[in-house]
Amino acid sequence: MKLSKLGSLGSRHRVALAITAAAVFAVTLGSSSAAQAQYGRRGYYAPPAPGYYPAQSYRSGLVVGVGVGFGGLSVDPCQGDCGVGLSLEGHLGGMVGPNLALMFDAWAVIHHNNTFDDTTTSGIYTGALQLWLTPILWVKGGAGLGNASTSNIVGDTRSASAFALMGGVGVELVHSGPFALDLQGRIGHSFFTNDDGGPITNYAFMVGFNWY
Repeated sequence: MKLSKLGSLGSRHRVALAITAAAVFAVTLGSSSAAQAQYGRRGYYAPPAPGYYPAQSYRSGLVVGVGVGFGGLSVDPCQGDCGVGLSLEGHLGGMVGPNLALMFDAWAVIHHNNTFDDTTTSGIYTGALQLWLTPILWVKGGAGLGNASTSNIVGDTRSASAFALMGGVGVELVHSGPFALDLQGRIGHSFFTNDDGGPITNYAFMVGFNWY
């Protein structure tokens, strides 16, 4: 009976020891896994690439910018008023959403007519919306007033105004703080009557300097 009791007691001790050892092993394994999760996993996450910047994190408030490049005019009939020239744009507005801006946009293409030694300036002035489709790619569209004027070296000036539409697309190449530099292309059309010389289409490719 005593041997039986001692054997039973020894068995219980062995079971308790096995359970204790298993518990210690489990706690040790869990602690090791937690340590790996806390410290070892950091090496798998590289910092964001320098060119990546979520739109909602850096665009807010006032939006202002200017652009310069080359453009052209398409006029029918041409009569020397169509061709390439200097293109300038400026815009002022504000962000109305994380990826959407409402602005006033002024754009002009200036073309010198060598045939008559005069200069034609075709301007399009619109209320516009600019939407960022990705952090660096945007599209813009607007409607407003088109104005064309022709002046010569003696100071004679002729001008006309009509309804106009404008559209554009751009890619931001550089971004630093509130500043962004982009390349943009745009096209616009002013619906002048034949009495005013016919419709005019503006087109341009520019470098833009923007602050958000």
